[in-house]
This record gives sequence, structure tokens and C-alpha cells, in this order.
Amino acid sequence: MKGSWQVTEEVNHQALTRAFPEQNECLEFIQKLKKYFFIKNEIYSEIESKLPKNRKHKLYPEVQNFKKDKFNWPKKGAVIDYQKLCKSEEEIIEEFQDVSETESDSEESDDE
Repeated sequence: MKGSWQVTEEVNHQALTRAFPEQNECLEFIQKLKKYFFIKNEIYSEIESKLPKNRKHKLYPEVQNFKKDKFNWPKKGAVIDYQKLCKSEEEIIEEFQDVSETESDSEESDDE
């Protein structure tokens, strides 16, 4: 039985290939979405860079609580989304190649 993350990946993959049955269209969408997730990660990094890091700073305890309670998980989620999308892109390229190879094999057998 698949774990929840495997089900999520499979559903994401199937949704992409159904929404964009043409390889170029699908890859173009993925590239745009990757750019979005990349910029999202940059923004999280910018926010983090502006937070006080000095333990002596009067807001340091509040900042640590903010990071722990509200910031770290969304930031990690954004990184994971980007990584999953990169993996999906590779899988989709492989799938389209497999389909085109299968189609060319069946065409060759029809010619014989």
C-alpha cells in the first residue's frame, strides 16, 4: 500500500499529464511553476535574512517563536514543492519518451 506522500505524487503527476497531454505544453507549464516556487523560496530567504540573529536583540525570543510556530514549516513546504516539481518534470519527460517509443514500435510492427 502506498503512503500518503506517494499518493500525492501520483495524483500530481496524473493531473499534470491529463491537464497538459502535449509534452511541450506540460513542460512549459512546469517551467513557469518552477519559477514561481523558486521565487517563493527566495522571498522566504529574504524574510529570514531580515530577522534578528543576535541573541542579545530584544526581539530575539519572539523571532525564534515566530520561526518555530509560523515560519519554518511553510518555508520547508516551499522547498519540498520545488523539489517535487523538479522530480515530476523528469518523470513526465520519461513518460512522454516511453509513450513515443511505444507508438513508434507499434507503427513499425504495423508496417511489417
